[in-house]
Amino acid sequence: AHSYLAKGDFENAEKYAEKASRNSPSNLSAMINLAITQKKNGKMQKAFQTLNEAKGLADGDELANIELIIAGYTILNGNREGGMEIFNRIKSLVEKRHNVILAINHAWFRSIAGPSKVFYSELERALSLDKDGWVVRWLRYEQDMDKYREEPEFKRLMEIYGK
Repeated sequence: AHSYLAKGDFENAEKYAEKASRNSPSNLSAMINLAITQKKNGKMQKAFQTLNEAKGLADGDELANIELIIAGYTILNGNREGGMEIFNRIKSLVEKRHNVILAINHAWFRSIAGPSKVFYSELERALSLDKDGWVVRWLRYEQDMDKYREEPEFKRLMEIYGK
């Protein structure tokens, strides 16, 4: 599914993510990936449904990560106040964690919700926590980052960590 996402082929990405989720219904990562592909494929309500199902399998950092994604999707779906309300409930769980997935999703959330100063701070934290380069690979194709690609700070971080 990831290679299709990178190519912008959301239909096939969703098809393979759905298959992975069906083959392993207790696999939290597969469910989250399915929700992401559903969102990218314009099926926001299905993404919310999948994320809410995934919450039943999650706890701790995993649950905070799902809530963070739901908060961002809520804002993208036109309900900024609701998204910020969700985020404020989990803010203390998300900030200060040394979990690369929470850090990159917090940066992603801030790319949507602002302020950009916090986005760049969280992005740098995620990049510094990443030991195998997947954050840089993700940044190269994640469409929600498109609006930042030409900004000097984004370019600076990609130069430092993108090697």
